[in-house]
Amino acid sequence: MERTTVSSSFSVTVNPVNDAPVLSVIPDGSVELGGSFTYQAEASDVDNTVLNYSLNGPDGMAINGDGAIEWSPSDIGSYSVIVEVSDGDLSDSQSFNVSAFYIDCAGLTNGPNVVDQCGTCDSDASNDCVQDCAGTWGGSLEDDECGICGGDNSSCADCAGTPNGDAYVDNCDTCDADPSNDCVQ
Repeated sequence: MERTTVSSSFSVTVNPVNDAPVLSVIPDGSVELGGSFTYQAEASDVDNTVLNYSLNGPDGMAINGDGAIEWSPSDIGSYSVIVEVSDGDLSDSQSFNVSAFYIDCAGLTNGPNVVDQCGTCDSDASNDCVQDCAGTWGGSLEDDECGICGGDNSSCADCAGTPNGDAYVDNCDTCDADPSNDCVQ
């Protein structure tokens, strides 16, 4: 028996398969009111394609084309954020939480303490200083009985020195409020 060998050639075309991009884990974060939260999201794609970033998060939070996240909060709270990276066909996403907080005058996070007009830091509104009649916070001036701020009651005193009194000096130079003893001429 004789053996025969046959050969033939053919071509095989292997089309590349699109692999999804991979977004690295994004840790939870926090930011103090008045500051900015920033984070650089990192993603890779074995296909070496252009990646597009997007996010769903609190008002004002943005992500640019390079994956840089930036946010300046206006209110305290905890917010959930979802970041997505796409190669145009496939995508990957990661979620994380970010909290916005403030430090009160006593050093407490989101605390109740405030500084009143006299510089006292506490949460007791009953001891807050007030303005005196001259408009000075924590001042001690008061209206006198004549309605004069810081006055000595003399501007409306009668001849006997009584504020808003009824005494008067009669024709005999007597100061009193009794018309029955007025001298006549």
